[in-house]
Amino acid sequence: MEQIIITNDPERYENIFNMYQFKTDKGDTYAFYNILSKVTIPSDLDESVFSYVAIESEIPLTTLSYNIYKTQYLWWLIMIVNNIKNPVKLLKSGSVIKIIKKDYIDSILTSLKNKI
Repeated sequence: MEQIIITNDPERYENIFNMYQFKTDKGDTYAFYNILSKVTIPSDLDESVFSYVAIESEIPLTTLSYNIYKTQYLWWLIMIVNNIKNPVKLLKSGSVIKIIKKDYIDSILTSLKNKI
């Protein structure tokens, strides 16, 4: 079994599903994930939580995440909010993307973690 590097960064997608960690006698740390859960954004969120960004040139979700949130790790949140199916496909120039405002990120991440 390969060792998994565990971080406590709440912005990392995999940490939303991290259910349990253990250490072996050798000191290796392993994580177990709840892969049957699905992250969804409640449809009844107040529209004031969101803003919209016009995409000026093709861009990966990780770069857009960094440009907006100063971390590349919230790519998955942009993907979910916009119902994007392919995370490696570049966003097209001229697209308008819905994002969660920075002020609401911590509470949204906490709420998502508590639902899983």
